[in-house]
Amino acid sequence: MTQRLAIFGATFFELKPFLKKFSIYKKTYPKKVPLFEAEWRGLSLVFVRTGVGKKQAAKAAEVCLREVQPDFGIVIGLCGGVVSSLKLGDLVYPKEVVDFSSGKKIALDGIASNRKQEGVLLSVDKVYGPQEKKKALEKYPNALACDMETSVIAEVLQKNKIPVSVIRAVSDTWNWHFPSQKVLLEKKWSRQMYLLFNETKWLFPLELARLILLGCNAKCAVLKNRVFFLRFLSFFVDTTSK
Repeated sequence: MTQRLAIFGATFFELKPFLKKFSIYKKTYPKKVPLFEAEWRGLSLVFVRTGVGKKQAAKAAEVCLREVQPDFGIVIGLCGGVVSSLKLGDLVYPKEVVDFSSGKKIALDGIASNRKQEGVLLSVDKVYGPQEKKKALEKYPNALACDMETSVIAEVLQKNKIPVSVIRAVSDTWNWHFPSQKVLLEKKWSRQMYLLFNETKWLFPLELARLILLGCNAKCAVLKNRVFFLRFLSFFVDTTSK
């Protein structure tokens, strides 16, 4: 029997490198939740765009269960580093996720990977800056990173006895914050970007330049996330086919 793996990503930006890698043969939008289906080495893949935040992610997980009935689930995409040892693009493969609001802890499955699970992923309600990450680490010393969707996806899947794992890549480090105008102007490419937006009379040239800088960081992280995911997938297929 063909194994069906559901892959959850919050945004199209996070899913795009994966969708381009596999031949998508079916697209559906039940309850406005985008589902993209593909096959690879006898494995059925269903990519789920959840939307950002817990409420949308919970809805998407419920829709996926009803429409797809997966055998396994995996959450991919970006996260914010909480500890100083994590650098841009580093992978986070946690053994536990904690809902920061409720304190609920959910153990995550390794799902046939040869990479060791470690640390805790915190699911929070908004994007955290350096000070908020510092406070979160004080409360959960084993935390490595934070995101906004994993806890509810894991809860929905595990209630239905479906194992779930997480592979996320760091897009903003523990002390990352939007750079000041002075810092932006110190680097050639960001200075040129800012001046261009200013000359073409964009309404908020500084904010736009900052967002594009964050986008560049995120793109680097997403591509590294895809590389490990493909290795994970190969290992998964080899293991489950035995």
